[in-house]
Amino acid sequence: MYSLKTPLLTAILSAGLIAGTAAQAEEQLLIGSTSTSSSQYGYFVAVGQIINQHVDGVRTSVVETGATVDNLRRILRNQVDMGLVTTNVGYHAYAGEGEFESRPVDNRLLWVYSQAPQNVVMREDSGVTSMAELDGARLNPGITGSATEATTIAVMETLGLTPEYVRGSTTDVVAGVKDNRMAGYVKSGVGENWMVPPWILQRLRRSKCCRLAMNRLKR
Repeated sequence: MYSLKTPLLTAILSAGLIAGTAAQAEEQLLIGSTSTSSSQYGYFVAVGQIINQHVDGVRTSVVETGATVDNLRRILRNQVDMGLVTTNVGYHAYAGEGEFESRPVDNRLLWVYSQAPQNVVMREDSGVTSMAELDGARLNPGITGSATEATTIAVMETLGLTPEYVRGSTTDVVAGVKDNRMAGYVKSGVGENWMVPPWILQRLRRSKCCRLAMNRLKR
């Protein structure tokens, strides 16, 4: 099930690093990623390995974070040098809007590696078949500190909907859906393997407690 926003997952680099000298290139490069349970984490581990193998004098380390919003905050505090972000939230940070009002983050786009529509995945027995029916539903808007979370909240506010948000990590979401403590969750990505990664689907199937409905929600 899909929301109305389709931001792009990107990598960003702080302006200070771009303007850095050759001496700085010899230092440790910290990459902010996301939860280790996300397939996106593996992507950034691979990016770090490529840099280590092909860029002389640079050693990278991948840091587990809460994804986009958390990464931007860490860049602002000089705790990471580059990391995952979505283009919409990256712009908000640059312009000092929303979460970053009065504290803009001077970030730069390096490359775009994936489209990431916001997918709303619900328990089949939740009875939710339209966006309007998300009003009051117990919903995980995305992992804490992620662009998925920020975008979900913005979309729901625009539509005048007020789900009962249940925060937590990807592992918390799996347990919550399995135990029927939440009706569904929002996940960024293209295709069913992104909406419900195989390891999540296996755990939910083993529980034999629910099926997930992944049809497009009616607006």
